[in-house]
Amino acid sequence: PKPSKTLGVFGLSILTHERDLDTLFRPFGRIESISVLKDKITGKSRGYGFITFEDVESATKAIAGMNGVMYNDRQMRVDYTLSTKRVESPS
Repeated sequence: PKPSKTLGVFGLSILTHERDLDTLFRPFGRIESISVLKDKITGKSRGYGFITFEDVESATKAIAGMNGVMYNDRQMRVDYTLSTKRVESPS
């Protein structure tokens, strides 16, 4: 995907919440929004989420600093996302 200010964060533990991602990613720049997607029936994390920074530069720094990092015994994959609307649509 081409650089954007919105990142997809994949491979999350069910124990990882928005506040955890805020703590992990805030050092890279100002964050506009964070969401961890949850199963509609169980309410448990689906293992991925989205972080939108105020600018592309912060998002790029976050990828460089967080892609491949272990958190809650899971290795995160962090990359630019194509579109959060497309990914969040019910399947």
